[in-house]
Amino acid sequence: MSQINEIKLSRESRGFSNMIGNLNSKRIQRWNSLSALIALWVGLIALPVVSLSQDSQEQVEENLIERLEATIPYDEITVKADDDTEEVIQLELLDFAGRKTPELKTSGKLEIRLLGNPDDVYEVFWRDIVKIRLYEDIMIDEVNGYIDSLKFDEAFDYLLFLRAEYTNLPGTEEVLARYQFSQGAAWLKQGRDLEALSLLESLHENYPEYVFDAGPDTAKTKLNEAADAVLKSYLSDQKIVLARRFSQRLIKTHGV
Repeated sequence: MSQINEIKLSRESRGFSNMIGNLNSKRIQRWNSLSALIALWVGLIALPVVSLSQDSQEQVEENLIERLEATIPYDEITVKADDDTEEVIQLELLDFAGRKTPELKTSGKLEIRLLGNPDDVYEVFWRDIVKIRLYEDIMIDEVNGYIDSLKFDEAFDYLLFLRAEYTNLPGTEEVLARYQFSQGAAWLKQGRDLEALSLLESLHENYPEYVFDAGPDTAKTKLNEAADAVLKSYLSDQKIVLARRFSQRLIKTHGV
């Protein structure tokens, strides 16, 4: 039977740091490496922007998939420590009904098992828990981190991984729409108007009411911007017939 220990994080009790000090040093090194990797994924570590060759880019993408496949699923809680700082603890998957993040409580204790140490059960006061992130939410956050960092190749590969390994994962459709909008907007800035138009048409077709990050930009406004850029290009090149057909198609299919 598993031994139950208490992780007490208030001033009058033993701190989390003391408990960590008793863990195997090799396990701590593994956790630190994983934390650094997660930080890199979500864009917390600023790296210089470099131009990658096609071979280098393919290697980056392969390494991403390898890391995702090798990652042990984990949940995460953020707790208040003795000195009013906060500690992030990676855990074995928590047993929550329906794998939904519960509301934080003000009393009682939560039983947890530290990542890599599933046989020992610890208890942490609910009042000391600041935040809970389930693995499902962590993955969605990581994709959004790639999108925010304009690392669209990595975001795309991550989405393919989620579709293959985590079918029907909550939040996937929303982050896919966010990816399409952001990639389309980036292509517009780069003058890749036809590519942007194709992606934004797909976004508008599947999520016609989509609003990007609470607005004001929407799928419709960004599609209008792409359509306007393509139409101006056709007119500039004296492709009048093509411009007319293009306008008629967009009006018919999207009301643009």
